[in-house]
Amino acid sequence: MDVAHGYLLNKLSLLFSDNLPNALQYTRDACKRVSREAFQEALNLVGQSTTSPRDQFEIVPLIPINIRNFYFSFTNSSLFMLLTLRRGNLVPNAWQFLVEFLYDFVLNLVKDQIGGLSG
Repeated sequence: MDVAHGYLLNKLSLLFSDNLPNALQYTRDACKRVSREAFQEALNLVGQSTTSPRDQFEIVPLIPINIRNFYFSFTNSSLFMLLTLRRGNLVPNAWQFLVEFLYDFVLNLVKDQIGGLSG
């Protein structure tokens, strides 16, 4: 990766921050400093040039494992499932109870306003 790519990736990483007014200016600066091909390649590396909304759900193998004729892989989906389920409890803690209570409260409020599921 050359200096132009590094500069562009550093500037594009600011797009993910809360500083949105300056993000457009950084992107314009990056476009002026590097060629169009380098800019497009950096966007592809960062994942900003999606062709359809379904691209965000693509299953990407992170750790491919081949054992004889069997193919196993640790994918991005597996990673997010592990992160989500790593602290599961049979008995909910206070935070989980609060979230479930708020969810049920809002759901029942909406059902009462629209007349339930029967319409």
